[in-house]
Amino acid sequence: MEPKEQFDKVLELFRLAEKYNRKVVTAIERDEALCQLVETWSPNLVRFIGTDQEEPEDESEKWEWLWSQVKIDEDGLHDMVSAPLIMNLLPKIKQAIALRVIYPDGSINKDMEAVIRFWLTQMLRKKKTGS
Repeated sequence: MEPKEQFDKVLELFRLAEKYNRKVVTAIERDEALCQLVETWSPNLVRFIGTDQEEPEDESEKWEWLWSQVKIDEDGLHDMVSAPLIMNLLPKIKQAIALRVIYPDGSINKDMEAVIRFWLTQMLRKKKTGS
């Protein structure tokens, strides 16, 4: 199997195994910088590079293996986020990866999409009311 095909197959297994995790959702809701990172995350920010590493058996090692197969465009991400997040960008990326909120193909966990919509709605309301 080609490296990209193997990558896509393993990534799809993680998507199928997604489960609603209230603790993760709460962590995102309470962390504006993390929420902004997730909101900004897109396929344009990652590039498949592939490696010679074989796919491991252990699930947590597979997650790490997936991330070893891509390169994150940190400069592009810097250009897309606000100043407060830039100072904590790498730790927030690591946190989002560990929480399995962002995916190495540039997509996000489907539960997080709802959180992001809620967060954006709240931000727009605050701007409209001036609070």
